[in-house]
Amino acid sequence: MHTSKQIMDIVDEYRQKKRMSMEELGKLTHTSRASISRYKNGNRQFPVNKAHLFAQALGITTSTLLGMNEIESPNMENVINSLDEENRKALYEYAKFLLQNQEDSK
Repeated sequence: MHTSKQIMDIVDEYRQKKRMSMEELGKLTHTSRASISRYKNGNRQFPVNKAHLFAQALGITTSTLLGMNEIESPNMENVINSLDEENRKALYEYAKFLLQNQEDSK
């Protein structure tokens, strides 16, 4: 999960992309501009119980905002590339198995 600072960096990034003021964000999230400023400055921790409101206002998923279930591609590639050929084949077969289970459960 992202830190409070990382979450607020994401909030700022998407807020600016949408050309949304902190006041507008506050109205959409039922949060005062002062509170948002305190989260941004690190004077208060981001309220995880409001993550869904912030994500919705910004047009992103809560998982994206909080950094849940994220596997960074470069890290994954480094791990895979560090495996010997036998273990890489085993990983590939297991990934195919997981994918098949995922498809079967739909």
